[in-house]
Amino acid sequence: IISTVANCLGMVVEGDISTRSIQRVLQEAEVAAEVPMVDEIMQVDVAMEHLNYQSHHITYTADDGTGVTRFAGVQHEVNHTSKTQLQGWKDVIHEMCTMYNECIVGATAGVTDPRELVTKVKGMLTDHAEDQKKLIHLFREWKEVCEREV
Repeated sequence: IISTVANCLGMVVEGDISTRSIQRVLQEAEVAAEVPMVDEIMQVDVAMEHLNYQSHHITYTADDGTGVTRFAGVQHEVNHTSKTQLQGWKDVIHEMCTMYNECIVGATAGVTDPRELVTKVKGMLTDHAEDQKKLIHLFREWKEVCEREV
């Protein structure tokens, strides 16, 4: 990951990091992320309770068969409707592909069309609320449009 990020920044990394060091860095990063998050949540103003934020995660199977979950960001949404949530996913996927295409890795591998990424979606994990059922239906329709266009 370090080499990939460095390549995107046009930098060269010399040497390797041991597996043990990587594990320690990840553990420290987790603590570094969780402690401030709990502190911030505990200090949230009650007046802000009615703001809508949507957290996006993507799970896929890696080449070695292991499941991988990646955080894809949090977006503020004006409401919690299915259409707004779908637009949030469209924005996240577009931003991810734009960033990839602007990176050295993306430029080397070839431009990625956001519609191609959408065609690889195999499912969604949500609760069973009606708005989520509608979101899945809308996402499926969007995927079908992307499949026809690609």
